[in-house]
Amino acid sequence: MKLNSMVYVASVLFFGSMIYLTIFAEIIHNNGLQHVETIEIKKRDFVCEFTDEQGELCYSKRRAIGIPKKYANESVFIIDEIEVYGEKRKCALKVELFYFDDYLSEEYAAVSYGLSVGDSLIVNAGDITDGSEVIEVQ
Repeated sequence: MKLNSMVYVASVLFFGSMIYLTIFAEIIHNNGLQHVETIEIKKRDFVCEFTDEQGELCYSKRRAIGIPKKYANESVFIIDEIEVYGEKRKCALKVELFYFDDYLSEEYAAVSYGLSVGDSLIVNAGDITDGSEVIEVQ
């Protein structure tokens, strides 16, 4: 009789903990992920400096993808959505950037290759590695 009650209690505790972990699995998982701040990539106005046929310095207005200069490095992290077991998750993706040298702006750097309009640029990367899952905070 005493053995049956111990098996019963152990079974209830085991299945109770399995139900608890099943219900709260996503919350437990998300608490372990790194929260990152992002900014949305947009096109900006730039002044382009060039020399005409007569050798005179000229300026024209151009639109290009621009990111704040304080985040302009050779490589940055953006948010990429991947599908894992039928669920969309956000991961950090390391991107190599190339810049226009002749597009002038005090606040923004003009990106020639590496980003698209609408991408989310991670501004506080911390110790993120390429492909690590993150939670986006705006």
